Amino acid sequence: MSATLMLDLAHEIPLARLRFDMIISNDIRHNSPVTPEQFLQLFMLGDGYWRFDPNSDPRTHAHAELTSGKHSNGYINCSKPLSYPPVAAICVAQLVYELKQRGCLMHSPTVTVGSGNAAITLGYEFGRQLGTRAVFTEKAAGKAKEMSRFDILDGDRVLMIEELITTLGTAEEQTDAIARAALGAYTYSPALPVLVNRSGKTTFQDRPIISLLSSEDLPELQFDVWPPDECELCQQGSVAVKPKGLENWCKLRGQS
Repeated sequence: MSATLMLDLAHEIPLARLRFDMIISNDIRHNSPVTPEQFLQLFMLGDGYWRFDPNSDPRTHAHAELTSGKHSNGYINCSKPLSYPPVAAICVAQLVYELKQRGCLMHSPTVTVGSGNAAITLGYEFGRQLGTRAVFTEKAAGKAKEMSRFDILDGDRVLMIEELITTLGTAEEQTDAIARAALGAYTYSPALPVLVNRSGKTTFQDRPIISLLSSEDLPELQFDVWPPDECELCQQGSVAVKPKGLENWCKLRGQS
């Protein structure tokens, strides 16, 4: 089955009903990867993409308040498409393919580390496909990442995973949490796989960033971002909401 046919079928039946062998297409297995545009379509089908409609009335339509506190006219919600196991499977299969093509899995990792919350699902799927342990970090009381439930063992080869990066601040917190959880010496796999790269960076701590979707390649991911006191949408009467909660996500989507 081609990737295009797979995506056409996704329009006709709910994503949750897509069988694993349908969505992991022969294109990936035979070295013809799915394109970024097709992955973006999967995110849209999975309700993981939002952009402010410039034709709407700002007084009745909300916009996004980011984790950084800044405001934006666009947002990628990775948790929504990743809630469909077949979508998580095809995303990870593509990233594993890219890692192998670049020689980043010559020494197989022994543990995958996903960043809470959205990358927990992603890290687990990496572990399943690579046959490794799959652990995760989570936010502590002070909002810094901690690995409170697991250890990094002596001799571990760590594959760190993020679902979306913008400032790389979360990746740095993740690195610190891994160091604090280490019981001995460990090494990193020589890449950082992510679903969406909006950082404009190509490396993190000398490791290449390998992504499915990049704002450098797709204009659909090139959102405007403003400090709150300079937000153009606020000035037009739009209200900023944090998009991670279901109620606010529905407001952004015009479903409230």
